[in-house]
Amino acid sequence: MTDNLRVWAVRLRSGWMDALLSMRSGMFGTSELRNGRRVDTTIETIARQRINLLELNAAIVEHDEELKESLTPEIEDHLLR
Repeated sequence: MTDNLRVWAVRLRSGWMDALLSMRSGMFGTSELRNGRRVDTTIETIARQRINLLELNAAIVEHDEELKESLTPEIEDHLLR
């Protein structure tokens, strides 16, 4: 993940967290038409959003770990200095 992509991912995570908190507090909700009736889907959306956040967090953490490893000198290089 490039640094620009990471910045985007962190901003996306922030927006998703705000939406999730709004749904959990009852300030925001979702719905859809099912069989001609409007059905509240907020609980389903919260569950899906939590999964999305977990996956996004995992991608950000993986990027940070890869970056950390790429900046850490190898043990053998350290012993040669």
